[in-house]
Amino acid sequence: MTMLDFIAYSGLLACIWLVTGIYIASLFYPGYSHSKQFCSELGASGCPTQKLSPAINNYPLGILFVLFGCYVVFTFNDHLPTLCIGAMIIVHGVCTWVCGYFPMDADPYTKTPTSASLVHTWLCFCPLSLHRLLSLFLTFTPRCSD
Repeated sequence: MTMLDFIAYSGLLACIWLVTGIYIASLFYPGYSHSKQFCSELGASGCPTQKLSPAINNYPLGILFVLFGCYVVFTFNDHLPTLCIGAMIIVHGVCTWVCGYFPMDADPYTKTPTSASLVHTWLCFCPLSLHRLLSLFLTFTPRCSD
């Protein structure tokens, strides 16, 4: 397997890593509920897994997303919609990494969030919004005939 092959599979590896990392972190968070809590609460300020969760989730995932985004950008650089998708994957990876550094508050519904929690929230929100805009862009982009 070459380095390019590994990078090509980094997107698939990120999906597997995401599920596995969240599961492992939840084992060290007594009472954590996958159906009632945000994944970000695993790395929230003051929680039992505040340091563990970003180390096994955000940081490796951010690297995997950036690698896969670079693969998409450099492999399909002559197709604008795919180039945009690759760029968004890179943005998502960077935001995932930075979200690990800025933990959300232990109470996600607090009326006065800390500045770290605000950064975390905006970095979670912005890529999702950009993905929706990109979906609209791709929907209305003319198709090329080969």
